Amino acid sequence: MLLLSQSYSRGIMQSASDCLECVGPTCDLTAPLRSGAPSLYKQIVASTVGSSVAVLTLNPITVIKVHLQKAAPGVSIVSVVRGIGRDRGFWRGSSVGLMQALPNSVLYMSIYEDLKRRLATTMPPAYSSLSPGLAGGLARIVCVTAMSPLEVIRTAQTGGASSSLAELARDIIRNRGLSGFYSGWGSTLARDAPFSAIYWFAFDLLRPVWNGGEGGVHGGESFSNIATFCAGASSSMIAAVCTHPFDVLKTQHQLSVAKAGAAVGNVSLSSLVRAGGVLGLYRGLSMRLATVIPGSALMVTIYEWVKANV
Repeated sequence: MLLLSQSYSRGIMQSASDCLECVGPTCDLTAPLRSGAPSLYKQIVASTVGSSVAVLTLNPITVIKVHLQKAAPGVSIVSVVRGIGRDRGFWRGSSVGLMQALPNSVLYMSIYEDLKRRLATTMPPAYSSLSPGLAGGLARIVCVTAMSPLEVIRTAQTGGASSSLAELARDIIRNRGLSGFYSGWGSTLARDAPFSAIYWFAFDLLRPVWNGGEGGVHGGESFSNIATFCAGASSSMIAAVCTHPFDVLKTQHQLSVAKAGAAVGNVSLSSLVRAGGVLGLYRGLSMRLATVIPGSALMVTIYEWVKANV
């Protein structure tokens, strides 16, 4: 949960990102100028609480999504869920997910808050509304790169690998070398950076709408928790639909990395279309939405509440 993702360390496991693909800060562009950016202590506490709740609550849905994306075309969700249940694997990868999400969320939100504050003060006023999206995209690039090794291991575990973290790491090094820890890095970046940019831009526009047309600090009122939750949910849905083909591509790359002789380099969007048609690019979308929407909404709501009350 979107959102680990998944130090100057959204998910992020999000992605919350955040979710990261999991995520969550204030959308008032002038507030940092009047009251200062939130303290590092508040960012750490808010990010840790938000990402922990999101990861532990939504790990079973993440497992189902990964199994759907690696299954043969035509396999139903019901059969996938039954298979996971027989293996008692709904919580597989949750420990790695927490290891990924906690530093990832602290890193992501720290970079996000700092970049958004700097961009809001340096960009021309006509373009200041773009600063949340731009800050979110840039922050995600750093987090994807830093958290890629844990993301590869977690994907392998949620995909059914029964090996321990250390055993999976040895398998990856033996089969792919150190570069194996960055398998799927390009497709992950192609998914997460646009996701974060779209998410924060939409969040900044939608939160006042969900707040009944009131602009939060601009209107002399704070945003309600319901407005924050609904804005996080709707923004993450838009961003997830736009970027899902790259999530499928990322999963295929990372599932093959621990397998000797797997042709990782042959996996591409065009090969996925040839294998399963255009709809193949959206395999597992329902499960991703079921993970990303509540994960992002929980993360941003808890983050904002803790930040305001701690």
